Amino acid sequence: MVYSFGGLGMLIPFLIALATGGPDRLALGLSTGIGLVLGGLLALPLLERREAIDIDQRGAILVVVLSWVGLGVLGALPFILNGTLNPVDALFESISGFTTTGASVIAEVEALPAGLQFWRCFTHWLGGMGIIVLVVAALPLLGPMGYQLFRTEAPAMDEDRFIPRVTRTAQALLTVYVALTLAETVLLLLGGLSPLDALAHSFATIATGGFSTRNASVGAYHSLYVELVVIVFMVLGSLPFWVHYRGLRNPRAYLESSQSRLHLGLLAAACALVSLQLWSRGVYSHPGEAFRYGSFQVTSLMTTTGFATADSEQWTAFSHIILVAVMFLGGCNGSTAGAIKTFRILALGKVVRRQFTALLHPNVVRPVRIGGQTVGEDVLRSAGLYIFAYLATAFAGTVALVLCRIDPMTAVTATAATLGGVGPGLGAVGPYDNYGWMPEEAKFICMALMLLGRLEIFMLAALCHPDFWRGW
Repeated sequence: MVYSFGGLGMLIPFLIALATGGPDRLALGLSTGIGLVLGGLLALPLLERREAIDIDQRGAILVVVLSWVGLGVLGALPFILNGTLNPVDALFESISGFTTTGASVIAEVEALPAGLQFWRCFTHWLGGMGIIVLVVAALPLLGPMGYQLFRTEAPAMDEDRFIPRVTRTAQALLTVYVALTLAETVLLLLGGLSPLDALAHSFATIATGGFSTRNASVGAYHSLYVELVVIVFMVLGSLPFWVHYRGLRNPRAYLESSQSRLHLGLLAAACALVSLQLWSRGVYSHPGEAFRYGSFQVTSLMTTTGFATADSEQWTAFSHIILVAVMFLGGCNGSTAGAIKTFRILALGKVVRRQFTALLHPNVVRPVRIGGQTVGEDVLRSAGLYIFAYLATAFAGTVALVLCRIDPMTAVTATAATLGGVGPGLGAVGPYDNYGWMPEEAKFICMALMLLGRLEIFMLAALCHPDFWRGW
């Protein structure tokens, strides 16, 4: 079913290629056909069954992982068949798109035909909410299998499930996702963007992906209005989608969410620090200019979107430290943003506070509460383990890239950018650079980091454990 959705997704760029007479119409047409045929053949046994389908946790993990890897291969076909990229680079671009990383190997984005331009950014939108979530929303017949797949791919969505039935939850999330995308598209059209540019940037913004149709990213438009619209929707994409759903009825839901408050507070503080530093050090002579460019870049990296309006390579060392720090923080649980995520930071902070309280008052037993609800020890333990695993993976990725003869600054930020789904980093992978110069082994390392970050490390790592394969 997932591959059928991928094939259906290619129909739109194929129609755009036909309408514009682009040289990519044959490549997109063939890729669409391959996706639909492959998806149909794999889905045939599923459709022939009359009863609800069940699946265990191991099966769900395997299906989700194979779906993401297979989609990466399928999404690479248009670039390969059109002769735009070699197979390794095409796979890199496709996986970067579906995982909403936004790291690119293409130096001249504006040279791409319209169909490939659209497909490249549309992969963000398909992967942002999660392709499994889209499938579950569209196919209630999956039954228990749909629930297992949903909670495996989007555990944060399941923990905050605000509607009893998983299918209705997925449909509600998709409704919010589509509504935000359409709203931003309309606002960008009002800002003078073409329909293709407006849609492409909306896909990338709501999915916190970062692919742009312009070499200079959002900075190419030189428009404060466009930048403000993109900032607002980058922030909305980094907030929990269940908060958006509740916020439609009660706007106070945004303030009632503990992780949303912390996320917005950290974002505001980081924007203020970087903007003040840029103005005080003379990088920008006017405070308004420093706030404009500083806030956009901080928001872009902390929401793991990866758009750019300025070359942050030219900024101060202190600014670079803040930018790298926010790349690790990321957005909220239940959002399209990546990295460690605010909920885990909040949980870790609560645990540290509890330990200090225990030192001062050994006989006091105080449960950890987040958002007015008591958080179980298993959740706290899981958050701590994930942060440790994330940092360990980042360290291993950095070492691996250094062994590929990449300088340390580039290796550190490229690892943070690909693992966290950010895209651009610093050094040779800065906001106006790309990953095309990397040796193939480094590109495969970055692709593995993208998938690890999107599948939150443990799911992909589970496949490497011998116990996973016993008893099959």
